[in-house]
Amino acid sequence: MDESLKDTSYYRAYIWKAMEAEAAANNLSAASIFKLVSVFDPLLDHAVYYFSLTYVQFHQKTLDNAKSAFLELSVLVVLPVSVLKWLKR
Repeated sequence: MDESLKDTSYYRAYIWKAMEAEAAANNLSAASIFKLVSVFDPLLDHAVYYFSLTYVQFHQKTLDNAKSAFLELSVLVVLPVSVLKWLKR
């Protein structure tokens, strides 16, 4: 996940360069560029948020499963004395 989050800055930079080239090619005004920014940045932020949220939920479920398995394996087993005597034979 760490690498994926780092990569979003590269995606953002690449998309910004593409938008910059299109803005220059189409002589977009500053107001139009700011309008693009107000749409694009929140979309990318939401994408990163939901990606992170899904990862955290999956990771939490994995940790809960591991904890349950550990607790099941660490339960003490109490045997009656008669069984212990039988086992010692």
